[in-house]
Amino acid sequence: SELRGPGKGGSRNLRLTLLIGLPLLFTAYVVLSSSERFTFAKFSQVQFAGHAVVCGLVAIFFGLLVTAGALIAWRRTDPYHPGLSGATVGMVAGLASGSGMTMACGSHEAIHACLAHGLVVFALALVGFGLGRRLLAP
Repeated sequence: SELRGPGKGGSRNLRLTLLIGLPLLFTAYVVLSSSERFTFAKFSQVQFAGHAVVCGLVAIFFGLLVTAGALIAWRRTDPYHPGLSGATVGMVAGLASGSGMTMACGSHEAIHACLAHGLVVFALALVGFGLGRRLLAP
């Protein structure tokens, strides 16, 4: 096996697999651990959908704070894969904020958990990718 130089993390394929796999596993976890299942028609009612929007926005807000803070602290440090590194930071921040919202949220409904807690991880990974390309590249 080939030794990697300083600054070169794990293989690109492994990182991409983790960037897709971990958010999928987290989303599956929050959905499968939900004790309620609504039809989409019931979930679409203002009281349920509105609560999901608030949860999602709070999770995104705190995840963005963590993502931006980490990327600013590490700005101009990744000449090899800044987008991939930024996506990894965003994913980790999304897992943290999605987990926090899952613990703090009073809803135990599956669609709510998927959209408001799980998809936040994917969204922050995408934001991290874009910000990483801007902030982490030398």
